[in-house]
Amino acid sequence: MGTQISLMICPCCNGHDAIERPPSKICETCWKGLFMAHLGLLQKVHPSRGGDQTSGGFTYRTTWAEVASRASEGCRWCQLVYATKEEEEEPGPDSPLRIVVGSQGCLQNCTPKGTQDLSVFIDDTLHFIGYVYTTADDSAAQYIVARNRVLDVGTTKSLALAKQSLDECIYTHNSCPRPLALPPFLPTRLIDCSNVAHPRLIATDGTRGSYAALSYVWGEPQPHSTTVSNLETYLNFIDPEHLPQTILDAIHTTHEIGLDYLWADTLCIIQDSPEDKGRELSRMRLVYRDAHVTIIAASARRVSEGFLQERPAAPITGHSTFLRDITLPFLCPPEKGHSGEHVVGELRVSPIWTYTDPPGQPSVQYNPNMEPVNDRGWCMQEYFMSPRSLVFASHTLQFHCQTAVQNIGSAYHDEERRARLPDVLFLQDEDLQLIADLGGDEWQLREAWHMLVRDYTRRSITVPGDKLVALGGIAEDMHRIFRTQYLAGLWRDTLLADLLWSKRVRSDIPRPREYRAPSWSWAAVDGQVEAGAISVRSGKGLHLAHVVTCDITLKNAEIPYGEVIAGKLTLRSPVVACAWNLKTPNLLYRIDSLPDPAVITSTDDDEELEVAMEAIGIGYIDSDDDEGVKGVWAVPIHWSNNIVAGLIVDREHSQAPAAGGKRFRRIGCFNTHAAAGPVNWLRDVPLVNIEIV
Repeated sequence: MGTQISLMICPCCNGHDAIERPPSKICETCWKGLFMAHLGLLQKVHPSRGGDQTSGGFTYRTTWAEVASRASEGCRWCQLVYATKEEEEEPGPDSPLRIVVGSQGCLQNCTPKGTQDLSVFIDDTLHFIGYVYTTADDSAAQYIVARNRVLDVGTTKSLALAKQSLDECIYTHNSCPRPLALPPFLPTRLIDCSNVAHPRLIATDGTRGSYAALSYVWGEPQPHSTTVSNLETYLNFIDPEHLPQTILDAIHTTHEIGLDYLWADTLCIIQDSPEDKGRELSRMRLVYRDAHVTIIAASARRVSEGFLQERPAAPITGHSTFLRDITLPFLCPPEKGHSGEHVVGELRVSPIWTYTDPPGQPSVQYNPNMEPVNDRGWCMQEYFMSPRSLVFASHTLQFHCQTAVQNIGSAYHDEERRARLPDVLFLQDEDLQLIADLGGDEWQLREAWHMLVRDYTRRSITVPGDKLVALGGIAEDMHRIFRTQYLAGLWRDTLLADLLWSKRVRSDIPRPREYRAPSWSWAAVDGQVEAGAISVRSGKGLHLAHVVTCDITLKNAEIPYGEVIAGKLTLRSPVVACAWNLKTPNLLYRIDSLPDPAVITSTDDDEELEVAMEAIGIGYIDSDDDEGVKGVWAVPIHWSNNIVAGLIVDREHSQAPAAGGKRFRRIGCFNTHAAAGPVNWLRDVPLVNIEIV
């Protein structure tokens, strides 16, 4: 059966072929039909609804056999269409297909605004959707919104585009904080970048001004960091030959975007001075919040790599069928009132989703979690505390602010993975004082904190003692709004809710050897944490416990959001003797017949114990280090919709004899969701004081 081309010839072509010979890699059939109609991009596609056929765009009829034949002969369009076919696709190879091609409208949740999609519907089923782009100097540029990615990220031209995005944010973005009328106080020390061949440290002595801050991965020792012994030398001159490439690239970038000063921890903090470190770490929030822009070396795995290398032209996609970019000709319509020759431009299509994608696994355009900087704990707060950032990603240069994320030069960026802090966090202290009641924003801020804990705890921290310190800047920022005591990663006003964090994956990660936080804090364990409980965060339900006392001891009183050396929590709560880690994984059993769960040993018959006891919930262990513990206590914290959530504790075995065996440590959490039966077992349980350390 021959291909039937619809009669929807583009009006501007006057009903005849404007350019007779098809370009290379496009078959004559596709050229005289689809490509003469501008790939349907100039007529919106309307997907099938209520039994109606898909309409708009450009429609043509063919068969899978014909598509396969033309694809084998090298037609790029037929190759794209055939790649969306499943192996056992119906109809058969010779059955007619109705294909509609065009744009469904501007893509949502992306930049630049107005980016067009190219969609392919086969027999009213969406088979392919991609975004289209072209170069700024191509003839197709007046019809196509998005541009190609900037690859030479370190050139004067590229950094000028970055500065253009920065200035646009400062002067036109209503959701972004404006620079203060009076410039901020400068950090204690900065790198003078006014002469890139002759960098030096300066002591700011309380002056005001503008500067850039650097966020990067060390990844290796930096022998030429600032120390007590070389400080005076560095105040005169820092030999560029001694500096790692990332620092050199940051100096170059700072200079190119019109700033004289750069803050980088390795040079601006005296690395062998505990006093200077403590003082400067306590100011981290201000260093990044007050920076004119933060330079983020996202792609560099170590400081010696640098971040201004030219990016690859076509990053590898996770898709097994499609290339990242599919190049196609685009027949540009003649300008209105002109009957001159048609011009063939060029556009590229990059897949977003295809019919053959595995469920839940669309074609990945770019995942920021792949960047080395997004695996480092310190870098998280440096990013979130920065109102504006230049992110040197592995595929291009980006500009991030509270309003949007842009690939500079108007290249496509999908914002669906975007996470940011609420705008209120960027208000100055004096403006915050005018807000008496946060109203509905309070839960949004709580959710933001839970998001931060979830993101932060999946990241790595090289120095164990930095677990709380590396989040201290954001905690200090949150404290300005929450206005309640910060307790080793938790907040006093919502302490009962905050206690219900869980580690539902990677419990195989051992507990840290060094003390970092009390067991009831998520900072006491490694691995990603889900903060809080949904029912409690929503403000619904009933607390079953209340806080008697909660105290922490700071290692350094000058860093209230930093290291702790001790912590104690006393709850008045029901306490239920239980057993877990038996034959059935995760089930938590109430022990009615035994006065003390500690008598259960690993030699007991698990099957007999399970038969004799009532399952009351599902337990989630914090670390497999405690998988041998079978006799435990459940401490119910909250009840909502007939579901109870609480802590699982064991005796603190290192306690002093004077404690009388009444001091406990958290080893997990539980809830009664999906447990056998109602929660009647709580009715007669008395309230007692329990101390958890």
